[in-house]
Amino acid sequence: MDVTIGTGRVRATIQLAGAMTTAVFNAGSEDEFSPSYIAKWSGWEGDPLLEKLRGDFLCVPFGAAPASAQTLPEEWRGGYDGPSEWTHGYSASGPWELLSQNTESVRLGLTYPESSPVERVERLITCEDDGVEYIDTIIMRQTADLPLGLHPILRLPETPGGARLVLPKARSFHSLPIDSGTSVLKVGAIYEDAAAAPRADGGTLDLTRLPLDGENVDEIVLMVEPADPKVTLVNEVEGYEVSIEWDPKFLEHCLLWVSNRGRTAQPWGGTNLCLGVEPVTSAFDFGQGVSAGPNPLNAEGIATSVHLEAGERYEIRHRMTGKRI
Repeated sequence: MDVTIGTGRVRATIQLAGAMTTAVFNAGSEDEFSPSYIAKWSGWEGDPLLEKLRGDFLCVPFGAAPASAQTLPEEWRGGYDGPSEWTHGYSASGPWELLSQNTESVRLGLTYPESSPVERVERLITCEDDGVEYIDTIIMRQTADLPLGLHPILRLPETPGGARLVLPKARSFHSLPIDSGTSVLKVGAIYEDAAAAPRADGGTLDLTRLPLDGENVDEIVLMVEPADPKVTLVNEVEGYEVSIEWDPKFLEHCLLWVSNRGRTAQPWGGTNLCLGVEPVTSAFDFGQGVSAGPNPLNAEGIATSVHLEAGERYEIRHRMTGKRI
């Protein structure tokens, strides 16, 4: 089931599975455009997260631990507590309930299984004249340290380099510390400029011109402590720009996921193009145990989980804006 809200200028459609939200700007006009990603496949049953992957969704807890600690480098195994039951938490796959709706806003809720330290999450989505605003609320059943994140996914044009990624200055950028098999970046590299990310072959890769030209890769990069919590994608080919802005109180970093035809397994099929702009406090997407336990990032003073108290409510705010250029 889908729910649609809007102002006349901005429209949002929310599917109750995962509360995944897509947005349309200049709605109903000749200049209408949508920056939101929608997977090309439909009805994929191998993973509830992937079944109708799209848009923007909440991840509590963020990430998913691998099936075995042995797939992680030794220095990343200290907090491993087994594979995650859900990829990006129950919030990303569960059947959300419609609580209330008017023309411009909708409130949704999802109660977690009793085994979870999270009791419930709620999502308030409001269309405004220039964008879509989100307020996500986490209600805790038990005290826990959790990685938290949001998962907006943006479309990329087919033309290589047809979009420009505008990033704030950050403390550092970190490539995955494991060999994913779909990356050309140097494993575990730390650098200051995403336009010159170190490659494994000794060269550099410009992650700010997308899609990447001549590379069938899937790159995941952690942008640590951006000075300004805002990322903009300028789609020069299609003539618009879209920005993701967030409150950094609970989300101190941003994970960048560049899906550039690098995933060949189904349902990806080696054709997928998208950009995940994912505000997080997490150790990459390694899941709760790794992020909440000792790891090389928090050993350097980089937060990888959030301490949440039983009975408390926590609000996470972010917004997407878009305009023609």
